[in-house]
Amino acid sequence: MHIASLLHAICADLTRTFPGLAACTPCLGDPVPEAFPEGEGDEPRAWIALAGADTALETATGEWDLPLSIEAVVAGPVTPDAAFLNLVEGLLAHIPGTTWGLATAHPAGGVEARGCPSHPLASGDRAVWTLSWNQMLRLGDALWAAPAQHPTRLFTGRAPNIGPGHEEDYTTLEVTP
Repeated sequence: MHIASLLHAICADLTRTFPGLAACTPCLGDPVPEAFPEGEGDEPRAWIALAGADTALETATGEWDLPLSIEAVVAGPVTPDAAFLNLVEGLLAHIPGTTWGLATAHPAGGVEARGCPSHPLASGDRAVWTLSWNQMLRLGDALWAAPAQHPTRLFTGRAPNIGPGHEEDYTTLEVTP
């Protein structure tokens, strides 16, 4: 799994779940545009970006869990029926716990939303909100990813003589499939 795949999965899920969202674009290093796309109307739009990452943690399977901070910038028209604000409310209810249909994504958490009246996309007729959340993404391939793949050697040791520096204390067992 890669971060770009996660951002694409988020956009696919949001456009499927919220039909009132005219577009959802993953930002793969590009900043959110400072102007609405020309000739595209003023319907609600979202941009999803990686806001930050922390130190990855190795798992017992040889994969890595990477803590991410994700940010969505959502812009849409200010209307008397508060349809855009209802969309933001729906996003706040939808994002927590979501894995975006990916087995490698842990549930989203820590969701926050903020109105951004000074954002370049904001105007008197258009509101902008940012939603941010934390999500852990599992990276890499599992050591035992192939079907019926088994180790051919097994190393055993007895505590406390285990770990780096004690390799010579291990007993090796040969395994035949």
